[in-house]
Amino acid sequence: MQRKSITVGLTSLGGAADKEVLSLLEADPECTVIRDSGFPQIPAAPPFKTIPDLIVVDTGSPSQSSLVEILGDLTTLPSGLLVIAPDERFAVEAYQLRVCGYVTKPLVPEKFSNALEWAKIQIRRKEIEQRNEHPPERLMVKSRNHIHLIRIDDIDWIEANAGYSWIHTKGKKYLLRGKMKCLEESLPDNRFIRIHRSLIVNVDRIRELQQIARGEYHAILGDGTSLAVSRSYRGKLFSVFVKGS
Repeated sequence: MQRKSITVGLTSLGGAADKEVLSLLEADPECTVIRDSGFPQIPAAPPFKTIPDLIVVDTGSPSQSSLVEILGDLTTLPSGLLVIAPDERFAVEAYQLRVCGYVTKPLVPEKFSNALEWAKIQIRRKEIEQRNEHPPERLMVKSRNHIHLIRIDDIDWIEANAGYSWIHTKGKKYLLRGKMKCLEESLPDNRFIRIHRSLIVNVDRIRELQQIARGEYHAILGDGTSLAVSRSYRGKLFSVFVKGS
């Protein structure tokens, strides 16, 4: 049964922006605005008094270089995010972060309502996917003037480096901006596992585990790639193979 109401919390947008967004939210019969959430200025630090289904975030006039820096710990919450930005500069990154909605200023009521409607659809779809355990099928990665749609099934391994992630697939690699934690959480955990602070691997690609020294292993992939398995993640990796045996 589909829920009738979606709870929405606001970050401190300030002045007229607060009133305009609040008015649009209250005009939507499916939205219940949480007034006592105690949302601080972004980037925020949970826990909040109440975790809403959707958080509306106004980026203001950001000096940060990326959306993930602006959102801060909001990306760690289970809430969907609807971003209000001055222009399209964060649009691709918003897609990569699986932001539920993205609206540019000046705020047009019709565009905001359309973004809100899409956010509600995605929130409900996510609930259905979680119940049915259906993971996302593709990632979108921007490269110069191209946007690549990478099938999750094609990913071999992922390497983090200074705020970016290299996605390795079929002999090619793609650069993705953002925290590795966000990427890790978007992948099906029964197939993708972190084996090192900076490495995630598709367990279906592992051909063997090679012991390098006492307690130290490398995961050898089908194409011969050797990836270090750190001791802190070794037990989790072994447990995946035990469950699958």
